[in-house]
Amino acid sequence: ICKGSSIVLRVSGATNFTWSPFMGLNTTTGDSVIAQPPVSTMYTIIATQSGYCSDTDSVFVKVVQPPVLGYSNKGSMCEGDSMELIAYGADVYEWSPATGLSATIGSHVYAKPSSSTTYTLKGTNDSLCSKSLPVDVIVWPKPTVSVSPSNPSIALGQVVQLTATGAVNYLWSPGAGLNTTSGNVVIASPVATTTYTVKGTDAKQ
Repeated sequence: ICKGSSIVLRVSGATNFTWSPFMGLNTTTGDSVIAQPPVSTMYTIIATQSGYCSDTDSVFVKVVQPPVLGYSNKGSMCEGDSMELIAYGADVYEWSPATGLSATIGSHVYAKPSSSTTYTLKGTNDSLCSKSLPVDVIVWPKPTVSVSPSNPSIALGQVVQLTATGAVNYLWSPGAGLNTTSGNVVIASPVATTTYTVKGTDAKQ
């Protein structure tokens, strides 16, 4: 049996039965007992007929350890990205629910849920003992970045202040014609018409 599970043991051939040791048994008398030993145990049964004649038999209950199940992942990701989930410690792996997963069977799967999701990982070893673990995948929404003014026009030699909002950190490119490439406010003085790109990240990215 798997550790933590139980099994019904039955005996026949006499009138009265006594079981030992008591460890893991719900009772020590009768023709049927429930065994849930914490470790592998040899039980001995003494059978008596009419209180005089007796016989002895035994049964060995082997306790198999569940898998030492584990997993690795980054814990969180940005909306629209995917995350590799890697399980270890068992022989067969099952993932649920299937929402946002590339597969539900296997040690390596990719998760791309639209919102934060708690998956359940079930690992089974070659003795058919299993263990389950929760796997949290946190999804952070992407920031919405905007720049003001949008599409400004300046004369050659003039400058314009560009202000980005919607994120925490900003990176501007290309650097030509800018006084800096970081921060939410930059001064642009390009020598030709230029399209600048600003990438905004929040505190979770």
